[in-house]
Amino acid sequence: MKELIVIMCTTKNIEEAREISKGLLREGLIACASIVQPVESWFVWQDKIEEVQEVQLFIKTIREKYLACEAWIVQNHSYEVPEIISLTVEKGYGPYLNWAIESVEST
Repeated sequence: MKELIVIMCTTKNIEEAREISKGLLREGLIACASIVQPVESWFVWQDKIEEVQEVQLFIKTIREKYLACEAWIVQNHSYEVPEIISLTVEKGYGPYLNWAIESVEST
């Protein structure tokens, strides 16, 4: 059985989050994406502490599609260095996991 992963990615606003989600779906790279807003982010960028409001994406796909997802996000993201982090799904509700994996495999 294929392994489901969750890719975390922040975006500058809801429009960008929606465009990234729709683009990855159109390309057949993901099963789905969940958008959470607002997210308050703190980080150091160019030697300054930054505080920004962002939108968080939780993107569900299979491990074999990670590199293609990463490349697509980098190509279409407005940030110079976008957050793209993959997390392995250890456990989950079987029917959901099967649906997500089958959704991506069938494209």
